[in-house]
Amino acid sequence: MTDLPISVPLGIAVALCVLTPCGNRTDPFPPGQVIDKGHFVLSLDDSWRERPTDVGFDFVNEATAEQLTLTIEEAKRTLSHDELRNAVAGLLEIRKRSLAELSNGQAFYSIDHFDGSAVPVIAVLGGADPHNGVCFGAQIRGYPAKVVTFMYVKYGCTQHDSIQPRLEQLLSSLVVRGTQNLDAPD
Repeated sequence: MTDLPISVPLGIAVALCVLTPCGNRTDPFPPGQVIDKGHFVLSLDDSWRERPTDVGFDFVNEATAEQLTLTIEEAKRTLSHDELRNAVAGLLEIRKRSLAELSNGQAFYSIDHFDGSAVPVIAVLGGADPHNGVCFGAQIRGYPAKVVTFMYVKYGCTQHDSIQPRLEQLLSSLVVRGTQNLDAPD
C-alpha cells in the first residue's frame, strides 16, 4: 500500500450512512448511546444502528444522509516528529487521490490545511463534489504511537461550509484512547 511507518489499519471503521438534504444542523446530540470499541469511544444519538461489516464497525442512521469513517493505524514503533509529519502528509495525499478517483476529478477542496509543527500532527481536508451531491470533511491526527483518520461525508449536499458545524460536533463526540491526551480514558 504505502511505505509509511504505520501498520495496516486495525479495521476500526465507523460508518454512519444516511439520506437527507444538506443543512446547518448544529443542535447537540440528543441523549443517546456511547459506543466503546476499545481503541475509541464515540457518542451518537439513539437513531444510529450498528451493522456488520468486513472492515471494522458500521453505524447507520436512516433518518439523515451522513457517513463517518474512522480508522486507527498503529505505528510499528514510536515515530519521531519528522516520521509522524511524513506519515500524516502521506495519508492526506492518499485521501486526496482517493477522493479525486471517486469523484472522477469533480471534487474541489475548500479547506486543505496541514500543521506539522506540534504533536498531534494535524491535517484537515474539506470540500465538495457538487456533480455527485457529496460534501466531505476529514481530519488526520498523528500521534507517536498511532494515526487517526476521521472522514465525514454528507450526501445530497453541494456546499462544504454547510457541514462544518456537524463535522465539529461529530469530532467532539470522539475520544481515541492511547493518544496521550487528557480527554482519553486509558
